[in-house]
Formats: sequence, C-alpha cells, structure tokens
Amino acid sequence: MGKRQAVSHPSVEPVMARRRSRFSKWYSVAYVAKRSLTYAAAVILTFVGLYGLVLVSAEAFLVERDLPVNADIIVVLGGDARPRAGQAAALWREGKAPAVLATGYGDCDFARQTLIAAGVDPQAVITECRSQTTWDNAAFSQPILADRGVSRAILVTSWFHSKRAVKRFRSFMPGIQWISVPAERSKSFWEIAGDADGPQVVKEYAKSIFYDLRTSVSGPGPTLPRGIAMKTSRLP
Repeated sequence: MGKRQAVSHPSVEPVMARRRSRFSKWYSVAYVAKRSLTYAAAVILTFVGLYGLVLVSAEAFLVERDLPVNADIIVVLGGDARPRAGQAAALWREGKAPAVLATGYGDCDFARQTLIAAGVDPQAVITECRSQTTWDNAAFSQPILADRGVSRAILVTSWFHSKRAVKRFRSFMPGIQWISVPAERSKSFWEIAGDADGPQVVKEYAKSIFYDLRTSVSGPGPTLPRGIAMKTSRLP
C-alpha cells in the first residue's frame, strides 16, 4: 500500500494560535505585575528605611539637653502640654526655680491646670496666652521675663523640639542664660514611628531649617512692648 498522507485540519491552527496569543498576553501581564510589585516593594522599603533613619537621627540633630541648674524661672512651651507641663512641675518640685511661665495660645490654661495638679503652687504659675508659634513664644515671653529681671531660665518643651526652641530663645534674649531641659520621649522609636509623633519629628527638620533661614535674613525680631504681651497674661 502507498504511504498515507497526513490530513490537514485547517481549523486547528487558528485555535492554537489563539491559545498562544492568550498565553503570551497572560505572561506579559504577569511579568509587568511582578516588576511593578518589585519596584513598589523597593520604594516601600526605601521609605521605611529613610523614615527610621530620620527618627533615630533626631537625637543628634534636633535635641539639646543641658544639666538642670537653679534658675529664676521655668518657661514651658505650649503644644504637647501634658508631658511638657509634667517636666516643668518636676523641676519646680526639685526647687530648680521659684516660678513657672506657661506660654502658648490655647495651651496656657491647660498647662496651668496640669502644673497645679502636679503640685506647683498656683501663685508660682504665670501664663502667656497669645503666642501661637515658637517664634512668638520667645517674643511674647520677653517682656514678662524682663519685668521680672530674669538672668537664667530653664526652657521646657518636647525632646525633638528642644534645639530649635532654645536657639530661638537664645537669639531673642541673649542676655538670659537659657538651660534646655526637655520632656523626654517615653516611647521607643518603633512606637514613635507608628503614632502622631513620627510625622512631627520629620517636620521638625524642615521647621529648624526655616527658622535658621528666617533668623539669618530678618534677625531675631523686634522686642514687643510690655503691654502687648501682658494683655492676656496672668501674673501671680
């Protein structure tokens, strides 16, 4: 018998072609998705690494601590009022200063209440309730401190805010010896990274640069008349 010739099935070839086409498309999508996930993972890991580095580096770049010594007054800044006022109260109870000035719009009364609840004599607490920024804290505190003849003061704020704050007060009131004794962090850096303090620490770098530029361009600023600062202040 003669050789049997292969029978051609024209309908099979288009089917196979369509299958190869679908497989090729699926493979392309999977490849692109894999690359995208790889890049996304790399970006996330880089961000997490930089974020952690920024937080850990805050101790070197944002913090200033001095040994607490006896002073004429303790100045506690508004913001994170509870731990700051708690630190100021502890210093007062240790006899580091006879009076406490709580400064900051919206925080002065709460800080005063916290100080008194922590054992500070109400007659020893002064409030300044107009300032809304660290820049203003110094400007509005200056007439009060000048009126009391202060020559040495302890400045209390959050740990990551301490260097910028004390630089501001020193530049604005160079005649006063400023001692920085901040409220220390009570959490690990891992905990800080996951709560509201993390972004605040990161923003503090930019604020510090801005304050340095502002001071270099415009100087520390003019001294305010005593009456302006005293308008919403309460003295013992």
